[in-house]
Amino acid sequence: LRDAEEEAGLPAAHTRFGARIQKLHQPDQLTGRLYAEHLVQTGNRDAARTLLSRLLREQPQNRAIRRELVEVLLAQGRGDDALASVRSGQLLHRFDTEWLLLEARIHSGRDQFAEAITAVQQALRIRPDDERLHELLGRLRLRANSRDLALAAFEEALQLQPNLPSLREYVEFLKAS
Repeated sequence: LRDAEEEAGLPAAHTRFGARIQKLHQPDQLTGRLYAEHLVQTGNRDAARTLLSRLLREQPQNRAIRRELVEVLLAQGRGDDALASVRSGQLLHRFDTEWLLLEARIHSGRDQFAEAITAVQQALRIRPDDERLHELLGRLRLRANSRDLALAAFEEALQLQPNLPSLREYVEFLKAS
């Protein structure tokens, strides 16, 4: 941890905090993640990114570390790097829709709705009966000005889970307008 702190140019107070963590615990993945969270909360995103990147190199299959790294990268405005990490997660965890939804979120945040829709459609191939994915697809299609396709996705969500009163009201509103 101290190496990551020094590499990121952290002040001595943070280095002392990291040294205390190392004395109390073996520097494992959990300790590193907790310290990275502390770094983010204290505004040291560069140091958190450095630490999380190092931890991920040591354990590339670790979903939690990768997810936290993606969040730090997004907070830093490093969308391309976040997307690259998400795509690595997709390769490592092929049947986990989490990475596809993160990809959709990144594209949606960039107003790249066609790419976001494609990611959600890929997630639906894995979990076709997930009404939340159909609803998300509808919301993305609506933002992409594809009202009829959005309504179809919302209707599919309601068929899978009829007990969604707010979505039902929204669909009725869209049909009436």
